[in-house]
Amino acid sequence: DGNRDLYTVTSTDGGRTFGPAVKQGAGSWKLKACPMDGGGLALDAEGRMVTVWRREGEVFVVRDGGLETLIAAGRNPAVAVNRTGMYAIWTDAEGVKARLPGQEAPAVLDALGAFPQLAVLENGEVLAAWERKGAIEVRRLH
Repeated sequence: DGNRDLYTVTSTDGGRTFGPAVKQGAGSWKLKACPMDGGGLALDAEGRMVTVWRREGEVFVVRDGGLETLIAAGRNPAVAVNRTGMYAIWTDAEGVKARLPGQEAPAVLDALGAFPQLAVLENGEVLAAWERKGAIEVRRLH
């Protein structure tokens, strides 16, 4: 119906079959265009899904099919989960920001950065990467 919403599907048999599509979050973004940027999903240590996405000018997260939570105004979100908790990253007018486990206020990582992404390394550390003036910046997050 012209909405830009995030849906997930799950498989319990190694990808041979999938359950029904489940909408993430309660709201919808009525927009007959394709402005999607960022968004993603991660699994925690117990296999529970965490999703993050942009709707209009705001970034939301849902943990294991629960209620959506507004993280901040922004765009280009990404998510990662390790044994410490959930890491979310996005951009806004102040640059690249991140929500780190155990911290209420987001950290500004780079005032000139854009298009952030997260990855969990084999040792469990979370690595953030983003574009800055045509170069790629990388930082371990704690």
